[in-house]
Formats: sequence, structure tokens, C-alpha cells
Amino acid sequence: MPIFAYKAKNKKGKITEGQVSAASREKLLDQLRKEELSPIDIREITDQQLGEQIKQKKKERAEKEDKKGAFAKIFTKGGIPEEARAFFTRQFTTMLNAGLTIDKIISVLYKQTKNQRLKQVLYQLGEDLQKGSSIHDAMSKHKDVFDDMYLSMVTVGEASGSLPTIFERLATIIEKNMAILRKLRSATAYPLFILAFSAILSYVLIAVFLPNFIPIFQSVGVDIEHQYPLTAFLIKMSKILTNPLGIAAAAIVIILAGIAFKQGLKIYSFRKFTDGIILRIPAFSNLIIQSEMSRFSRSFSYLTSSGVSVLEALEMLGKGSGNIIVREAIYRIYNKVREGQSLVSSFEKEQIFPEMVVQMIGVGEESGSISEMMEKASIYLDEEVDTAVTALTSMMEPAMMILVGLIVGVFIYGILVPILSLATQIQK
Repeated sequence: MPIFAYKAKNKKGKITEGQVSAASREKLLDQLRKEELSPIDIREITDQQLGEQIKQKKKERAEKEDKKGAFAKIFTKGGIPEEARAFFTRQFTTMLNAGLTIDKIISVLYKQTKNQRLKQVLYQLGEDLQKGSSIHDAMSKHKDVFDDMYLSMVTVGEASGSLPTIFERLATIIEKNMAILRKLRSATAYPLFILAFSAILSYVLIAVFLPNFIPIFQSVGVDIEHQYPLTAFLIKMSKILTNPLGIAAAAIVIILAGIAFKQGLKIYSFRKFTDGIILRIPAFSNLIIQSEMSRFSRSFSYLTSSGVSVLEALEMLGKGSGNIIVREAIYRIYNKVREGQSLVSSFEKEQIFPEMVVQMIGVGEESGSISEMMEKASIYLDEEVDTAVTALTSMMEPAMMILVGLIVGVFIYGILVPILSLATQIQK
């Protein structure tokens, strides 16, 4: 079907431009009139022009991504937020269950989607489908958006004629994973807020209030350096924080440290080191492990129940794990199973997997119901994540209050002790 570029005017006189597929120029004119648009210019786009447009858009997007850097790639796939992927998958499922054809679904979603990157992907999917490609072949051209697990399940769905069920499972996986991420963010939001508040409070006390007391100490000739070392330290910090050069130097150090840390995360050994530290933090390790296990159990259940082999499922989940320590554990299990060892014995050798998960894998392997057992494990682990978030939040609240109290206490002690000492000397 030919593609036309059009320019039209609405009732308010506003000019709108766009590109749309239509059987003919006359059909497009009818469509524009139905939308109460007055055509100004309509021209057909040749395949060569369309190819050049796609290349130009890809170039612009690559340049944009390079400018954004690593910061913009968090929680996205191919520049598309997980929320947009979840919306696409859920809407696709709903319309598939309603009986719409795949090309019609893509057309509808193209009109509904606001994310420009996803819109471009949908446009290319529609083009490939019109040329006779299967949905898997069309999606496989966008592996930065649709990962191996997504594509494998779509392949199984196409081969078995169960695409609605497969997309339902994919939508559930993405939505559940997003729910876990939201819980992790909510668990860390309060501590981060208190830490930021503590930093601001420290700055205000040292850089704003403390300078008012420095002339008093200097006027009475007190040996602050030797008699009151804490006060001397606070005064030195005050001078640094009130000096524009000191502030600029501190800001540069913080920015460079942040950039170095982000770049370091791209190095496998450094990423493994930081992931290992995260799994050793007493307050957060249990929450991180439970959330990783929940995602693993659910995805493993849905993959195997969809017809994907255990080995393929392990390989995909190893690639998709966000924690290097967990990823390496899954790969070791994959290698042992490939060598002929049982699934449960392979999991037993990895201490990172909770005993409950290992036991359910053993029961599932013996009874031939591994998918059902892993789904039950994921439900249980979801509840454990909720419990861990609640426990962490309730524990962090008093801890953060103590931190704020310590900051204020140190400041008061550093200021009041010299003042009280001076008052005592004056009375004598």
C-alpha cells in the first residue's frame, strides 16, 4: 500500500503534517475530509525517499542517544521506557483477544502511541507485516526493543497458534517486573530523601550559621585548634564551603566521581564488584535477592510452560538478569544442566538461590510440573518482596532520624562547648 505525505488545515486554521498509508490519493482525501481537515498538499513517497527518511531518523536518534549517554539508558530498552513496552504488550494482547488482525493492531497502536521511538518501531513493523513477514521476523529486526525471551515466546506462540496466551504472559512478566522495580524505588526513596536533607542541613549549619560564631571565638583569643578540635574542624569546613573556589572544586569532584562511576559500570569487573557489594548490604541484600528470584521464577515458569526448553530458558534468563552475581550463578547452572546434571542438584550448589526455590524446583522436576512450581514460587516471593519493603521502610525511619539527630548534635556540641567554656571563664 503506498505511503503519502500530506499537509492540511483544520477548522481553526492550524496546519498539520503527517504520513499515512492509503490505497490511493482519493482514499486519503476522503479520510482527511472525515477528520475535518482541508488538504493543502498531498504527495506520494517513493521507497527510496522512505529509506532515506528511516536512515536519517536512525542517525538523529543515535546522535541523541550519544548525547544522553548512560544516564538516559536506565530502565529502558532501545530508548523505550518499560512503561511503553508494557503498554504495547498489554494493548496488543487485549486487541488480539478481541479478534483483530495483527496488522490492524499495529496500525491502531501506531496511532495511540506517544513515544516517538516506539512509534517508529511500530511503523516499521507495519511495513514488514504488509510485505508478508511474520510477527516474529518483523520484531527480530528490533532486538534492542524485543529481547531474546520476548522473541522466543512469540516464536512459540506463532508455531502453536497460541499468540494471545503468549502475549498475555509477556504482558504479565513485564508488568510484574515493573511492579518489583517500583517497590525497590519506593524502598530507597525515603533513605535517599533523608540523606539529601541531611546534606542540605549540614551545609546550612556549617556554611550559614557557624560563620556568625567565628568572630566571637577569635575576639576572645581562645586556642580553638588545640582546645576544641571538633570546633576547629567545623570552622575549616565552613571556610571551604563559603569559598566560591572550594564550592566549585567540590562540585567538579562530585560530577567527575559520578561520571567515573557510571562509566565504571560498563566495565564487567567493576560492575561485578558493585553488584557483590549490594548483595552484602544487610538492609538491602534480602530485598534485592528476593526481587531477583521473583523475576527469575516467574519468567522461568512462563518460558517453560510456553514450550521453551529448560536450557534455552536458563540461557535467556542469564542474559536478562540485572545483577552480575545472579547472572553468573544462572550460567553455571546452565552449564551443569547441559553436562547432564539434574536441575535441582545444579541449583543446590548455588547459595544465592533461597532454599524454598530449590525445594520447589526439586518437587517440580520429580513430578514433571516445573512450570507450575516456579509460578507458585514467584507468587510466594512477591509476598516476600512486599514484606521486605515494609520491614526495610520501618527500619530505615528511626535510623534516618538518628542520622539527622547526630548531625544536629555534632553541630551543637561543636558550638556550645566553647561558648559555655568562655562563659565559665568570664564568670570566674
